[in-house]
Amino acid sequence: VWVTAPRTLRRERGLARDGEQLAPHWDGWMKQEDAHFASQRTAERADVVVDGTGTRPAHVVTSG
Repeated sequence: VWVTAPRTLRRERGLARDGEQLAPHWDGWMKQEDAHFASQRTAERADVVVDGTGTRPAHVVTSG
């Protein structure tokens, strides 16, 4: 399962939950996450893609 949402929305939600004082941590973590997901092709390998904005239903890419 891959949950997708715009970067700005993910950061906004995280800081609303964790507090603005963790913004530097969030920024560093998101860079590390980007590199990891790119190298592992995580989104491409997902069987189900979910729109994390809540505006679209889940989309089944493959079934097994």
